[in-house]
Amino acid sequence: MPTLQSSNLGPMSSLTWSKAAARVAGVISGAKQPDSLAAAKDSLIETLQDWDSRADWRFTQVVAPDIAITGSTDTFDLPTNFKKPYVAYLVSAQTPLWYVERANWHRVFPGTGTVRQTPKFYTLYNESDTGKGDLFPLSGITDTLVVLYYRSMIYEDSDTALLDLPKRWEGYLLHGARALLSLSKQASQKSDRFMQLYEAGIAKAKQDDRRVPDQFLSFQPPSQLTQPYWLNPNSTIDSVLGI
Repeated sequence: MPTLQSSNLGPMSSLTWSKAAARVAGVISGAKQPDSLAAAKDSLIETLQDWDSRADWRFTQVVAPDIAITGSTDTFDLPTNFKKPYVAYLVSAQTPLWYVERANWHRVFPGTGTVRQTPKFYTLYNESDTGKGDLFPLSGITDTLVVLYYRSMIYEDSDTALLDLPKRWEGYLLHGARALLSLSKQASQKSDRFMQLYEAGIAKAKQDDRRVPDQFLSFQPPSQLTQPYWLNPNSTIDSVLGI
């Protein structure tokens, strides 16, 4: 599944699970002991789960393959499990779709569940391990749907798999896993220190993730450029014109 490349992403981690576990287990002098390595992997999993719950990270932004919809499409499938949606649109109709909770749709438009027209809203949900979606109103057209969403981080894989985060954040993640492993061995002072490093590191990672060079926050799509400039709260035209 392709990942959107943001300008501040940089290379992903090249550290394998086995090497990461050995580095974590080294904090209790267990880099070569099977029990310590197994405990280190558990600590890595729990730390990645915590990392994933702290934010919706840019490196987990995913573009789903094009989804064909027809005049009889009610539900569509996503190719992989998703975490949260953030953009959806129809290609031919050039129509953005807005995310809505299913309950809110039925509250605002009760009794319109069988009307078919150009969809305006969508919702996503999990069914087993597969991402599913609904369109509102029901589709009455043939078009191509594009969905962008955040995927969940990969918490565990084989020993040769790579850690699922940018390379420059590896140290922050390892600090968190060392904190959990040290705590399990009742090394409270060591655990507290590593936890401080982890919390400081994840705070830096959030700042790093939000920093996008050359980002144009007041961007408007071409179809909206004819609107009066004063509808854009970030417009600087007034100052340029001396108004």
